[in-house]
Amino acid sequence: TGKNDFGQCNTLDWINVVQIAGAVGSSYGLKKDGTVYVAGRNEYRQHEVIYQRDICQISCSMNNIALLKNDGSVRVLGDNRYGQCNTKEWSDVACVASELRNTYGITRKGIVLAAGDNGYGQCDLSDWSNIIKISTQPGFVVGLTSTGHVLAKGENNLGQCSTKNWSDICDITSGMSHTVGLRKDGTVVATGSNNFGE
Repeated sequence: TGKNDFGQCNTLDWINVVQIAGAVGSSYGLKKDGTVYVAGRNEYRQHEVIYQRDICQISCSMNNIALLKNDGSVRVLGDNRYGQCNTKEWSDVACVASELRNTYGITRKGIVLAAGDNGYGQCDLSDWSNIIKISTQPGFVVGLTSTGHVLAKGENNLGQCSTKNWSDICDITSGMSHTVGLRKDGTVVATGSNNFGE
């Protein structure tokens, strides 16, 4: 339900969906058989995702769809102005995350791979290790380590990357200019812009 200017709400006939992803003007559904439904914007030929097979995870932005394949490779379809689709050499990837200008992959060894815009150093992640989850927004990326710490890299003009003192974190997410962490005791920490009381 909601705004349907690009047909992004036309999902009533989708069945056997195991994961969903959405962005401005687009909706995607990963099916049990490893193929993907798509509804909405196709400005950058994102709809070509329907020809892909053997997919186990999806992540999308307004102009891209990132596909993790069963063999650990990653394919990104759509806008490549920042090099965010340049993932053909990636292997042994366990999960993917994407946003408008960047694509990230976490390998099974906890190493982070990055493609796309590096204007704020958000792709300089060679010193990161033991990462189990990533959340990303334009200009910055945050990673959760297996020890419960949160690493952050990129634009920090509003403090969105100020996570150095966080500990005992079990989950993370990020908004346009803030980062949120869930502690193991059920409490929540946040840093960054607080213009709307978030």
